[in-house]
Amino acid sequence: MADVAHSGLTTTDLHEPKDVAAATIDQVYVADGAASGDFTDLHPKMAIYSYQESDGVDGEAYTTGWAAININTETSDPDNIGSVASKAVTIGAGTWLLHGWAGVHIVNAAVGIRIRLQNITDATTIGLSPSVGKVKHVDGNDVAALTLPVFATFTLSGNKAIELQGIAGGTNLTTGQDDDLTAGAEVYAQIIVHKLKAR
Repeated sequence: MADVAHSGLTTTDLHEPKDVAAATIDQVYVADGAASGDFTDLHPKMAIYSYQESDGVDGEAYTTGWAAININTETSDPDNIGSVASKAVTIGAGTWLLHGWAGVHIVNAAVGIRIRLQNITDATTIGLSPSVGKVKHVDGNDVAALTLPVFATFTLSGNKAIELQGIAGGTNLTTGQDDDLTAGAEVYAQIIVHKLKAR
C-alpha cells in the first residue's frame, strides 16, 4: 500500500483523533505542548459541600486556634468529583478552583476572625481569607455581621483532603445563629469546588 500524507486523506479514509474511544461526552482534545495531548472536559465540573444543622440549631463556635469548620453535607456533586467525611472534602488529581465561605455571628465581643482552606493531607495552607480585626457587636445586641470568603487555585497530583478552617481572637464568635425562620436546614458554611482541568 502506498504511503499517503494525512493532508491527502478524504471521506471514509479520515479517522478520529487518538484516544477518542475512551473520551466521554463533551470532552475535547487538548495539546500538552510536548507533541501529544489528552481529552479533557469542555466545561468545568462543580460540586458544593456545606456545613448544615437542623432547622433551629445554631452554628458551632470559632476557637482561638485553627480548627475545622464542620463541613458535613454533600449539597451537589453530579459528576462525583469529590467526597465529604470528618469535616473534610477529598478531591483528586487535577487543577482546581475552590471557593469557601463561612458566617460570623458576634456574641457580645470585639475580636479578630479569619478562615482558610487547608490541605490537611500535606499540612499546607492553600487559601486565606481577608484579615478581619476587632469585629464588634452593636448596641449590646448579638449581630450576624459577616460572611467571610476565601479562594484558592492549585494543582494536585493525587487525592487530598481539604478543610475549611476558622480562627478567632476569642471564643465569642460562632459560624451562625438560627434565623428564626421555618425555612429548612441552617447553612453556615460551604466549600464550592470547580475542577478546571484533569491534570
